[in-house]
Amino acid sequence: MMVSMGAAAFTLLTLELFQATISSFPHSRVDPIRIIEGVIGGIGFLGAGTIIRARGTVEGITTAATIWVVGAIGVACGGGYYQIALITAVFAWLILTVVRLLEKWIAKS
Repeated sequence: MMVSMGAAAFTLLTLELFQATISSFPHSRVDPIRIIEGVIGGIGFLGAGTIIRARGTVEGITTAATIWVVGAIGVACGGGYYQIALITAVFAWLILTVVRLLEKWIAKS
């Protein structure tokens, strides 16, 4: 859920940034979308570093996915797209809260 939401947020940001660039600079060769590309690569590296494989188990997947979403929120804030940032943050919080409660409920059963 977190990875798909982060991907959706990055896609929305890319489309918004592309549209804003075309509207403001129609004959320019400016490509600010490369900023998002660089951030995504860095976030992937950080996320991969949080995933740990030890004693036959894999840990850190939720942390890595959360880093991905937080990166999208940061790009949205940096680009001035506060609505996308707020909506993504609220959904991320809901997902993390509901899934944790669901895990606890399943563990009790």
